[in-house]
Amino acid sequence: QVYGESSTTQQIYNDVVSDIIHSVCNQGRNGTVFTYGQTCTGKTFTMCGIMMAVGRDLFRYCQSEEKNESFSDGDGLFAFENDLGGE
Repeated sequence: QVYGESSTTQQIYNDVVSDIIHSVCNQGRNGTVFTYGQTCTGKTFTMCGIMMAVGRDLFRYCQSEEKNESFSDGDGLFAFENDLGGE
């Protein structure tokens, strides 16, 4: 899918990334979002917004599950938090 300059981060998240998050949380799959394009076209800006939305939805999912075994050690969430600049 190619998105133009009028596309929003939320639109891209809804169209592409939310299905990946659903697969990760509900089917135990791994997921990757990869961007490619010309320099200075907004990839970093868009991915920062997508990472925030992914974090929001992952934490909401974890909170909605009672002691879900797949999230018990927190390693994946720790790695994600480090990508966002956490400790």
